[in-house]
This record gives sequence, structure tokens and C-alpha cells, in this order.
Amino acid sequence: MPSPLDHQKSSPYRADAMPDAVFFVGDSITFGWRDEDIGGWPTRLISGLSNWHAVTAYNLGVRGDTSRSIRARWHDEVSRRRQAPHSVVVFAFGANDAKLYPDGQPFVPLAETRSNVADILTSAQNDHILLFIGPAPIEETVLGRVLNPEGTGPVPTNRQVEIVSGVLAEEAARANVPFLDLFNRLGKEEQWFDSLRETDGIHPPARGHDLIASLVDAWQPWATLFKRGTTE
Repeated sequence: MPSPLDHQKSSPYRADAMPDAVFFVGDSITFGWRDEDIGGWPTRLISGLSNWHAVTAYNLGVRGDTSRSIRARWHDEVSRRRQAPHSVVVFAFGANDAKLYPDGQPFVPLAETRSNVADILTSAQNDHILLFIGPAPIEETVLGRVLNPEGTGPVPTNRQVEIVSGVLAEEAARANVPFLDLFNRLGKEEQWFDSLRETDGIHPPARGHDLIASLVDAWQPWATLFKRGTTE
């Protein structure tokens, strides 16, 4: 059953024709780090379009990026590449904002995450169609063993991912931007957690990217933009 946070509203700006450019702006999971096959879920989405050759896609995922980093870079990176009027920006981040230090202090304060996201969406929505993909759950035991064996570094927890995802969803709703709640969609998928156990507990291998791509591909806001004739 779809989460109530999976907003089905359209972005205020709608192209009359299918978009001719899409920018995926996010973190290492967006980039597809640890995907042994074809470069992450964005590549799968674009290659799955029947007229993929008509869409120019850019993967602007950067390892370690938080909302702070994306706020600082997204406009410059997108504007340098944008050549067509009908563009979609898919924001996909949040896991790094959900990191906590060993003493429980946040890597990025929650109030700053909210402010960053509000600024990003407000400044982007006048020129682009926007979609937002929320952060996915992690496998905490594996992540701690592989990425933080000393217990000294900031790492996300599922509780904090859930909190951050809620903030992102609220700001997306405020800006009338469709938001896909991956945390709840994947939280009961054992195959998702199985995939994370193959790597480091946070970066999925190929079959994890298959899962994300299938969810986004079936999501009505994406389908409405890229699969003409879909009913809203």
C-alpha cells in the first residue's frame, strides 16, 4: 500500500511535451557506488524508457553529499548542463543528513536539513519539474561492522533516516513536489536488506538498485512525465 507521504500531486511547472533532460542530484546511492552492473538506479530508469534516446540524462550524485552540499552545488551543476527548456530535476538524498556522531549529535542539525531542502525546492521549482526520492533504510549491524568498526565515526541509524525522511516529505509537500517515501516502501522488503548485507549496509549492489528503479518506474509522478498516456 502506498505511503501517505508518496505525494501524487504534480509539480507546479509541467511540460507540454515529454521532458528532454533529466538531472539526478544526490549522493553515493544516486551515483550508484557499489553497483557492479550499470551505474545505479538512474541509469536503469532511463534505459528502461522506450524513447530513451530522446532524453538526455545526467547523474549528479556525489559521495558523502548532504543537503548542505547539494544546496551549494545543484544550481551551478544543472545550469551548466541544461540546454533544453523541458527539464526534470530528481533530488535523491538524505542518508548523510541522518548520520549521528557517537554522542548522538547530528552530523547535520535537523533544522538545517529543513532549511536547506526548503531553499533547494523553492529555488528550483520555477525553472524545472521536480521530483524527490527519499532515503532508503539501512542495515545497521553490517554498516557498523564494515564502515564504522571503531565506533568513532558519524553513521546513520534507521530511526534517524526515518526522521530525516519525514522532514524531507514535509518540505516536499509544502512546495507541492512529489515525494517517494523509500524508507517505508523498502522497510519491509527482506530482499532489500539481503542486498545490503552483500556490501556495507548502506550502499546496495545491483539487485538493490533494481528494487529502487522498479519503485520509481511504477511511481505515478515519474510515469506521468515519461510514459505518455498514463492516467494521473
